[in-house]
Amino acid sequence: MSDPLAGEDALFADLRAAGHLSGALPPADAEHGVSRWILALQAGGGWLAALFMLSFVGLGAAALVKGGVGWLLLGVLTTLAAGGVLYGARSGQSVFLRQFLLPFLLAGQGAFALGAGELLDRQGAWLVAAFELAVCFGIAWPLHRFLAALMVLLALQVSVGLPFERHELFAAWFPVVCWAAGCALSLDEVRWRTLRVAPVLAAFVAALMVYSLAWAALPLVLEGGGFPGAVRLASELARGALVLCAALALVWLGRAFWGSGRGPLLLAMLLAVLALTWRSPGIALGVTAMALGFASGRRWLLWLGGACALAAIGRYYYYLPVSLLDKSGALVLGGLLLLAARQLLPKGANDVA
Repeated sequence: MSDPLAGEDALFADLRAAGHLSGALPPADAEHGVSRWILALQAGGGWLAALFMLSFVGLGAAALVKGGVGWLLLGVLTTLAAGGVLYGARSGQSVFLRQFLLPFLLAGQGAFALGAGELLDRQGAWLVAAFELAVCFGIAWPLHRFLAALMVLLALQVSVGLPFERHELFAAWFPVVCWAAGCALSLDEVRWRTLRVAPVLAAFVAALMVYSLAWAALPLVLEGGGFPGAVRLASELARGALVLCAALALVWLGRAFWGSGRGPLLLAMLLAVLALTWRSPGIALGVTAMALGFASGRRWLLWLGGACALAAIGRYYYYLPVSLLDKSGALVLGGLLLLAARQLLPKGANDVA
């Protein structure tokens, strides 16, 4: 059986000979070449061992911790201890060790959030966001950085309010800000990839996309008569802003194509189809995420965008405020526009796109 590293050795040798690389080869990961089933068993074993230990340690610690300050201290100490072990063993850490430490890290962060909530109520979300941001910079593990970035977004959402709360006017706009920031960072990835904070930015891009698509798959429009008109209007505008950001991202992504002879007409059809999705913004967001995932080579974003679009289509079908006649008309018109756009595409474009 051939060595999978042989091709990489030859590639690094060519790069070094051309003057593009200096120094020794980076060490291979501990799980390089190991079966995925073995890695899954190791990860499951790490979680089982961690949860078993946490169940005993947590029962004893819960009786000793008093008040919000105690939970804050417990969260900080647990996070520092688990992060220190992870940092000290980074040279040869295995899947089992990382997955064993992950529940301890999450438990420490959860204890910190609990203490902040007891001390400061909703205003404690700002303290949680700052703590998670520091953890995101301090612990250099992509998976945990993504989870910490996602917790930062959740804490900020709680601090500004939740979209289904009656008294919150601008809460529904927070997902719009996240979606716009995620699209902007994805489209400008070439510039920030060389920065020292690139791993943190990559974690936030993933968190922003996941958070935005998750909210897009849920009903952002507040229904029912119990909500003030201003809140419903803000939610309607936020829904349209999501579709507008998706349209701008697609326009910028295909800017080299719109300048062709048929480009303006195709662009107009694309914008018309996106305008039809304003009642279910998850469709536009899902399609845009698929395009961004394809352009950047991120398969997870490609699959996540497809799942979001399918979920949004299914939810739109059961959206009661819109009649079946309006839904069928929008589907027919959107299908006709897409078929016309397909006919306008030059030959061989389907091999590229």
